Amino acid sequence: MSRYRDKLRKAFSKENYLIAILVAIIVFGAVLYLFSDRFTFMDLLFEILISIGAAAITIMFVDLHHKNESDAMMKEMVKEILLVEHDSLTQHYSTSDNKRIIGNCLDVLCSQEMSESFMGFLNSNLQTARKDFSYSVDLCPMDTQRNEIKQSINYIRMFRTEGKTDFKVKCLFALENGMLDSKLNDKTYFFREEIEDDEFVGKLRKDIESAGDDNTKIAEIVCSALNLSLSMKRISDNKSYPKVEIPTSDLNVFVLDNCGGIVIEYNIPNEFLHFSEDLRQCQYRAYLSCSYPMSKENHFYCVFSEPTIGHTSFSIDFNSVVKNVKKDVHYQTFLSSYTPVNNEMTDFISDEIEHLNDKIVFKTDKTIYPRSGIVFMW
Repeated sequence: MSRYRDKLRKAFSKENYLIAILVAIIVFGAVLYLFSDRFTFMDLLFEILISIGAAAITIMFVDLHHKNESDAMMKEMVKEILLVEHDSLTQHYSTSDNKRIIGNCLDVLCSQEMSESFMGFLNSNLQTARKDFSYSVDLCPMDTQRNEIKQSINYIRMFRTEGKTDFKVKCLFALENGMLDSKLNDKTYFFREEIEDDEFVGKLRKDIESAGDDNTKIAEIVCSALNLSLSMKRISDNKSYPKVEIPTSDLNVFVLDNCGGIVIEYNIPNEFLHFSEDLRQCQYRAYLSCSYPMSKENHFYCVFSEPTIGHTSFSIDFNSVVKNVKKDVHYQTFLSSYTPVNNEMTDFISDEIEHLNDKIVFKTDKTIYPRSGIVFMW
């Protein structure tokens, strides 16, 4: 940016040169008048007027030229400030100001309607993101009608603090159709899942009702039925910390809408929260595992409901549930990402999804857009 400052200094210094030349002409005329008998006062006055007129016209045109030149330079300076990767002035702007900058840029690139749609998309997904997302699913035979599904998920959850200092790990288990859909836009959940097995859901509801208002007993019933385990890990730039398993007694369990869903919450201690220097952003790393029954002929889908960055891995192991995974398991991807290499939005290539014996694995280092995912059918 310093080169633009130098150009501006040079441009404005040209006017000083013109003024200096004008003063020199006047001084030269005065000297001639004082030391020459033939040079009269009228001659001096005429020379001064001619010099002033010529200088005024020249300065007017130079000013016009310099104004256009300086405007162009200022625009280039603003562009460089906005595009620079490090120490950008936009880091010092407020969130609302930065959104206005993005909105103005979108207005230039597309129609107002599309710009408003893009801004709505950004506003809904700027609050949270997932980093280094790892999700594994194992299917195991349970009885003649059902399989057991075991899930293990962990990632770093990044979010804006909005002035708050107390945060929770929240997990939702929907026990009836429609409950999960209504919570997809809630950015506070670490994990969401729907349980569709009628026998399991019926028994769980009955056990919860028998516990009455005893929240401690309800927590024990739910965590035992789901084989649920929650662990936390401190985040540090230069040190590795072990996982810390959270006891069931520290979990809060809430029953929603006539037992249509269950929310499990954990109040995160400060030792597991990692704040940015300005306290505007925070992150934590959590590990969750659970298991429950599902029907043998079924489907499973993995949805990335929030922006996902860093290294992402997902795997589903069919074990002996499906005889021939390559032949009998079909999957449909609706994955989209942004590839900085060629500056365009692309779909994931098939090489990022592979078969490993009875397992299907998906791995990528690309940023994954929200509402992407994979559906498996068998």
